[in-house]
Amino acid sequence: VTSSAPAGEAVCSVKGAKVCSPTTTTTTPPAEPPAPVALGEFFVGADSGAEDDPDDVAKALLQVGPVAVRPSRSGRGVFAEADLAAGSLVLAEKVLFTWEGHGAFEAARYPRVTSRLHPRSLLDASPGAVDAAKRRYPELTDEELRLALVVQFNGMDSGFYARLSLFNHACAFAANCIRLDTRSGFDDVGGPKTGHVFVTRDVTRGEQLFLGYEQPAEAARSSRRRRLKGRYDFDCLCEACDDQRDEPHRAADLERELAWLETKSTSPSSCLAKTPTFLAAAHEAAGELHDRVVDLLGPRSPLALRARRLVVNAALDLAGGEDTSSASGEKKADLVADHAHWLFGQQRDALGSDHLDLAATALCIADCDSDEDTRRRFR
Repeated sequence: VTSSAPAGEAVCSVKGAKVCSPTTTTTTPPAEPPAPVALGEFFVGADSGAEDDPDDVAKALLQVGPVAVRPSRSGRGVFAEADLAAGSLVLAEKVLFTWEGHGAFEAARYPRVTSRLHPRSLLDASPGAVDAAKRRYPELTDEELRLALVVQFNGMDSGFYARLSLFNHACAFAANCIRLDTRSGFDDVGGPKTGHVFVTRDVTRGEQLFLGYEQPAEAARSSRRRRLKGRYDFDCLCEACDDQRDEPHRAADLERELAWLETKSTSPSSCLAKTPTFLAAAHEAAGELHDRVVDLLGPRSPLALRARRLVVNAALDLAGGEDTSSASGEKKADLVADHAHWLFGQQRDALGSDHLDLAATALCIADCDSDEDTRRRFR
């Protein structure tokens, strides 16, 4: 440049075309996040590309609280739209179908629901999950395979629910909601299952609501993450799984041992063989396992609470055949109460004073404690 030129003026041209002209920069504003959709209205007006669902999708919704579906870290989730007190009911919904028939064919009846659930195509699922589905259902078309995966990834152990499937998972103590399944009738065959979701502690407006998919919830981190990946096809990112502390390798071994003892104590053959000697040995084995879990993981770990609950149940079995008015029966009842008091304190510290797990422990104390005032208070 041999002379000054006004800012922005072209400094050379080729065949009349300015090649050094300033360019106009446009800034695209960031996209607005999708507006929250009330949970009860999420499937209303969904573009399914098919005819409308049967009326039972709308009729399945019995009650819904102030909650909405919003974008979340894992795609989308259910969030509180108002402060919620512990114990608040946020959803009551009838099951769309149970596992008596083929899930893919049942799900095909609800395109308005299944078109908005993961996976929306086979490309959305992991290759491992798709390959496993193809091996299991070689006769299904691609769309039927997708529906089978929708059912697998979004179904609950008691059946397939539309809106309940929108709640994301969190492990053990990281979940702030609990699901209870009931029937609408008065007996076991009186009506369809109904899923109820309650918050287990005070929740503030804007907080995401999480359910624990795994039962029992208290499990070693490595084993629960493996099961979640295999069943639901996701890597859990909840607070409990995001813990960067190394988990001892023996934790999974202790969990398997704990599960074996739980099964042993509830199997029909064991129930028939529950002699005093068997019950005493079961109580001793549960206590010894609990001590090993505490030594390895600490008294407030999820597995420690699960092991202590097994001790309480074993003590209940041990005291169950005794007359509590007798000296030996009273001593065993006191043993149950001592275990239950300890468990109650640990559950309260880990889960909060309003969590449902405390109710069963409190009833145990109310039945077994030797002090009348204590029994009345816990009842």
